[in-house]
Amino acid sequence: MRWLIYFGILAILTSCKKEFHNLNTVVLGHAGESLLKSRSKYPPDTFKSAERAINLGATGVEIDVQMTADSILVAYHDPELSENSDGSGCINSLNYNEIKNFKVYKSDQTIDLLSDFLDITIKKGKELFLDVKHANACTNMTIDYQTFNNALNTALIGYTNAEKNLITINCRDYHLLEAVTDTSLKLGYEYDDVSIALPIVLANGYDKLTIKLEALDQTMADMIKNAGVSFGIYNMKTRSEVYEALEYAPDFVISDNIECTLKALNE
Repeated sequence: MRWLIYFGILAILTSCKKEFHNLNTVVLGHAGESLLKSRSKYPPDTFKSAERAINLGATGVEIDVQMTADSILVAYHDPELSENSDGSGCINSLNYNEIKNFKVYKSDQTIDLLSDFLDITIKKGKELFLDVKHANACTNMTIDYQTFNNALNTALIGYTNAEKNLITINCRDYHLLEAVTDTSLKLGYEYDDVSIALPIVLANGYDKLTIKLEALDQTMADMIKNAGVSFGIYNMKTRSEVYEALEYAPDFVISDNIECTLKALNE
């Protein structure tokens, strides 16, 4: 009886490994190596964290992008600077010169420009997933989307269409995606209700749908796959969360545990 139980468990584990091994899931580091400082050697959304993610073997990185009052694109996650920097206020309400020396996550690292991430990603054939923060928490208003588009185009001057094709512009407000004029870029919509998000993605021809792990179940995953939409999952920190996400066979994951995710896919 013990041998039957043993072989039963072994068969299940072997099956899982084989299934994950056959996935072509793209692994993106979350805010570089991880959005969680405890899981990242360097502060999240910094050049050094993104570089480490690439060195660990990630296919690319996700970074959070905000636009300053003078239309400079920078990497920072939180709505207000006081949350994880020694500054205060909102990036959207301040000029770049006012924020460029703020230290993040109690380190000696400062807020990096979007341009700092380009050479270590798309210039090397790695993917860059830009999660654009569209709202100004200090004014309760959205940023100007046309101005954002102009700032994005300025940041990408000199890059080839093939290189820009490695970039995804992701946002929770599809009106921002509508303002993006460079057709070389991929567009991704993020929303936690598949029944609402999927029709929007299909109607607008967006390239990707992004959803957090807690909001997904097998029925929703099947719905997305049957619609032929490329989808990704984020918010995986532990080994069990990594395996749970991979069970849905996503096209990409934004992982806070790069090494575990890569190991699961290559077992």
